[in-house]
Amino acid sequence: MMVIDQVKKAQAQLTEQAETFQSELAQRFDTVQGEMGERLDEVTQLLAATNKKMAGTVTARIAALPGAEKLPQPGQLVSSYFDAVERFTASNRAFATKLVAPWTVEADAPAPEAAAPVAEKAAPAAAARPTARKSAPRKAAAPRKAAARKAPARKSTTPSA
Repeated sequence: MMVIDQVKKAQAQLTEQAETFQSELAQRFDTVQGEMGERLDEVTQLLAATNKKMAGTVTARIAALPGAEKLPQPGQLVSSYFDAVERFTASNRAFATKLVAPWTVEADAPAPEAAAPVAEKAAPAAAARPTARKSAPRKAAAPRKAAARKAPARKSTTPSA
């Protein structure tokens, strides 16, 4: 019985150490995220101020170029960029969720057997978060027609006038 008591005591110590480590790790992660957010805000403010100074000069020069009215508007470019980022982020989230699913152990679930297949969890619904406007789906390209081949011109044997 003494061995069992020692094993239980060791298990309790390991559990406590694991919980402490997890708590410290979460705290450090939160601290780093906060610091990164602050630095990003500072850089954003500097870039916005610089951008505002440049915009007045550059827009006047661009407007003077021939065909400037055909260039896309900056707002359209920003919308297009963030639509693409949202699609990439959703895809990346689904991929990362699939990667960590086998590593996730739920407290209430019994430990899976070694030979049992691991069930994948469904990715969170994309509709949980409202998004900006969605871009129109791309149309499938129409099949191309083969170009007609022309026969080389033959010289006429009859004399021309």
